[in-house]
Amino acid sequence: MAIITAALKIKENVYVDDLNCISKSFPDFLKNFK
Repeated sequence: MAIITAALKIKENVYVDDLNCISKSFPDFLKNFK
């Protein structure tokens, strides 16, 4: 989750391949992040 947040400052495209691990620690992260 920290990498996704840090990627907001990067000016190049960033791709995260596997978001399944987030569903265990913070299931609503992507909903809240939007």
